[in-house]
Amino acid sequence: KILFFELVAVALVLVSARQRQKQESDRRKTELELTYANVVNQLAILLRAGMTTRQAWNRIATQEGKKKQIQNTPISEHIYRLNMRLKEGEKERAAYEMFAKEVDVVCYRRLMRILIANLEKGTSDICSYLEEESRKAYEERILLAKKRGEEASTKMLLPLMIMMVLVMAIVLIPAIISFST
Repeated sequence: KILFFELVAVALVLVSARQRQKQESDRRKTELELTYANVVNQLAILLRAGMTTRQAWNRIATQEGKKKQIQNTPISEHIYRLNMRLKEGEKERAAYEMFAKEVDVVCYRRLMRILIANLEKGTSDICSYLEEESRKAYEERILLAKKRGEEASTKMLLPLMIMMVLVMAIVLIPAIISFST
């Protein structure tokens, strides 16, 4: 019996650890999606101002580095690594592909595809692509915020129902007692 309970306990610990890891991964993904709109917007503004993509990433990395000292965001580390790869002389295409693999979020992979296409084709209208992407990112951010709000309201439903039952009990019990006496 003890061996059986030990096996059950080990299985529960493993399941719990896996669940925690999944929750952490989901939280990280959500944070990355929320910061995506700002990253694309900064990149578009800097490229519109006449910077190259390398210079723009360097500027964003220094800004994110300052933010990282204040608040540790998941994207800061990835942007810093991308900037370091570019400074060390790695080809831009390889650095962008590695960034997309590390971050592993659909929106950032889409951004990296835009930047790689710009490298290959040399399109001059990358700013318009990035502005369109920024607009889409803000719309997605609004939808994500609505979704998180709905999830929060759903989580609050049970405690509100319990409070309503308690308030009704507090009001009804004295009324019932007064009628019976």
